Amino acid sequence: MLNELGRSITDFVESVQEFGLTGDIKYKKLYGKKLSAVYKSFGIINAKTEHRADLQLISLKFQDILELSRTIMSRPDEVRTPEMLERIKNIEVAALEIIFEN
Repeated sequence: MLNELGRSITDFVESVQEFGLTGDIKYKKLYGKKLSAVYKSFGIINAKTEHRADLQLISLKFQDILELSRTIMSRPDEVRTPEMLERIKNIEVAALEIIFEN
């Protein structure tokens, strides 16, 4: 179950990264689909897990990713700038913390 969540978070982050690097509108369209997949994965795990506290912690960490992603997606004027690259690095670090700590 956590593998599925990790994969959906990875796919989501990849779409955000690609938008931040290219500004291509197709990644903006993928953003909603990939975010929906993350929420679906959270829902599946929530229904099946007894480790609600752990899931809550993962959810809180994902909120950091979500906040960063919204900033990236709302700043097409900053594509490929040092500021955007820093945001992309930060979102990668946050995603890796979720994926490898759980």
